[in-house]
Parts: sequence; C-alpha cells; structure tokens
Amino acid sequence: MVTFITSVRHPLNATSFQRVEALLDRSLRSVSAQTDPDIRVIVVCNQRPNVRVSDSRIDYHIVDFPPPSEARRASIPEELARVDKGTKQIVGFLAARAFRPEYVVFFDCDDLVNRELAAFVAARPGRAGWYVNTGYALDMANGHVQRRAGMVRYCGTALVLNAARLAELTGVGTPLTPRSSQDEIRAHVAPVIITRIFGDHPFVPGFFAAHGHALASLPFAASAWVLGTGENLVGVRKRDVGLPATARFYEAFGIEPPDASADPVSWTAIMRERWSYLRSQFGFAKFLVSGFRPPPAE
Repeated sequence: MVTFITSVRHPLNATSFQRVEALLDRSLRSVSAQTDPDIRVIVVCNQRPNVRVSDSRIDYHIVDFPPPSEARRASIPEELARVDKGTKQIVGFLAARAFRPEYVVFFDCDDLVNRELAAFVAARPGRAGWYVNTGYALDMANGHVQRRAGMVRYCGTALVLNAARLAELTGVGTPLTPRSSQDEIRAHVAPVIITRIFGDHPFVPGFFAAHGHALASLPFAASAWVLGTGENLVGVRKRDVGLPATARFYEAFGIEPPDASADPVSWTAIMRERWSYLRSQFGFAKFLVSGFRPPPAE
C-alpha cells in the first residue's frame, strides 16, 4: 500500500489562504484519481482546509505549530520554510505508520501526480524507492506546460520512498508520535534530517545512496510542478517556453481541464519548448556525472 503525504503552510504565511485551499483541492483530486485505489493520503496543516474534494482515504492531521515567519506573505526565508515543512512532514510520516504502507510519496500541496504512480510502485515491492526524473512544469498564468528533466532537483513532488528504510535511516520513530510538538521533534531529530530530508528533496537520493539504498528513476512523467500560483514559498524564475496543456495531460494527472484555447501553436513555440527540454536533459546528465550528493553537514 502507498501513502501520500503533504503539508500545508501556516495561514499567516500566505498571500491568500483561500488560494492555497483551492490549489490543495486540485492537488488532492489529482492524488485521489490514482488507478490503484489502495492508497491513503495524509494532509498535515494548522487548520482544517476548506476544500470541495471528499474522499474517505484522506486524513487531515491538525498541528499547532507556530508560523515559521512573522512576515505575512508566501515567500519566506528558505531555512524557516524547511523547518516548518520538515517537522510537518515528519508528523505526516509518523501518522502514516498506522496504515502500514510499504511506500510513502511526499508531494507539495499545489502539485499534480500522475494517476499511474501508486499502481507502478505497488507492483514492485521490496525496493528502496524512486525519484522523479521526467515531468512537467505547469504555468498557472497561461495553462502552458513544459517538459522537464531532473525534476528531483527542483520540484517537491519527486520522491517515492520505502517507509521502513526511511524510518531506519532517519531514526524517526519512538518516542515521537503524530501528536508530538514541534519542539519535541526538533529535540529528537537531527536538524539535517528535518531540513534536508523531510523539509527538502534534492539531497534525498544521495542520502539513501550513501547508506547503500540507491533510488531508481521513475520511467514516466510522474509529477507536474505548478508555478505562477502566487503562493510559491520561494521565488521561481520562469520562462514562457511551454505549450498549451492537452486533454491527455489533464487526464494523466486526474483533473478536469479548463476551457481549451483555440489559438494555434506556432512552430517557433514548439521548437523553443523542445530546445528547453533538451537543455534540461543535458543539465541533469551533467548533474548525474558526479552522482547525487548527500546532505551537507550541519
């Protein structure tokens, strides 16, 4: 069985928490559309979100963690965001143990997940896990998608991990429980585990590999990184090199498409998108030459 885990930012650190809830609603619809119905979803949040999706497999776990920043805006210092996200993801992981999943999938609460992900990993027991290589960047402003390689470098929806091995390698377990406070978590879990393993993603494959558990690359476009929401935690540099999302894209990610644009797509736009995708493939290939890096010492 596969359990999906996400965390929601503190309402005080959002440009519009109603927009955060709308993005979460769409993300949960995407996750709930998995072709393998034997899943659970855990949402860790400071207050019960107002969403339309209704699914008995979704559990909302409420925490009373303080806002990571006094700044009432979405973009906050990365290290503060990592501590907030990392401690919430740990709570989600602790709560997931009640369902005895073999694998856990961490996803950002505004991203989309391919409908075949749970079925693919559930059919392959005993693995250390996978990372997402190919995927998409979805621009909310214009509904364009761009193919990307090396998604694990920059997208928070990029990891499928063996739950038992994650617990063993990080030491996250007793005496902590899903009701542990943030202070208790920080007292029992090393800062690097909080901020770089549960609160971040690029260093996780290197962390697993350093302990003899190499992650494999998923052989399909497993996630869509949603940009231009106005609620991204850190600033993201975007270039308009995508193409209008197709009905096949929305079907693959389990959500209803918006009204499609009738504007024709130019060959210039197509070639720009292809060139950008090739550049990302080349960049990730260079990255792999040196291998995944373990998290820095803190």
